[in-house]
Amino acid sequence: MEKYLKQSLGIDVSKLNLSLSLGVLNEKLVKEFDSHPDVSNDLKGYKVLLKWLKASVDSEVLLLVVMEATGVYHQGIAHYLYEQGYSVCIMQSGRVKRYAQSLDQRSKTDALDSRMLSMLGLERNIRLWHPPSEELQELKGLSRERSSLLNDRTMETNRQGAIASSVHSNARALKRHKIRLKLLNTQIAAVEEEMRMLISKNEVLKRKLDYLISIPGVSFISAATIIGETLGFESIVNAKQLASYAGYDVVLRESGNRGTSRERPEFVKKGTAI
Repeated sequence: MEKYLKQSLGIDVSKLNLSLSLGVLNEKLVKEFDSHPDVSNDLKGYKVLLKWLKASVDSEVLLLVVMEATGVYHQGIAHYLYEQGYSVCIMQSGRVKRYAQSLDQRSKTDALDSRMLSMLGLERNIRLWHPPSEELQELKGLSRERSSLLNDRTMETNRQGAIASSVHSNARALKRHKIRLKLLNTQIAAVEEEMRMLISKNEVLKRKLDYLISIPGVSFISAATIIGETLGFESIVNAKQLASYAGYDVVLRESGNRGTSRERPEFVKKGTAI
């Protein structure tokens, strides 16, 4: 029987389906791949995937499950396989894109993407993913809710200003806008208080927040938002990675006649925004 050195399952995640590719690296350093028809991105599909894995995987060789972070759609299968004892790796989109660009692959389909993720797991050393705590997930949810409320407040303020400045101002409409604006302010304050209460009850979160607010200019809300959005820096291992995640991985470009004078050089903002 042929001996396997590594096994990697690539999962291309969409809202409704999971595209699957199982790759193995044999002792001759040859990569082989096997695909499975797409399964639904729900519990029914997860059970079909699990049955296929148990029948196809060498139990004596570690299996890496590699997927790309896709909003919230990857969370269900990631948690399910982790709870089944599998080693799960969730890759940030920027790193996946750079790896894909290194391959001589011009076409793009779900099947090809799952194979590419499987290949990535066979070729690279990837940091394993662990589910964030319930407190971190709740903090991230509160951060997102607050951001949405702030956007609503900005739009409501603009509408109120437009009505107040109009030649044919409607007093009743202006009153309704003021009531909605007051409600939004109340809800924003309530969310911020929930964030404070949540962090105050968790020593790990409190310690991380204290580190951040010790930086001049960083407020409680800014620090709490950063912790929530990065899930406590779970997938961040260095400052460069954090800068890229936030969209501030600045790259200097100087080529030919560009950047050779004393004029200010051109910088390119790269990275994946939060």
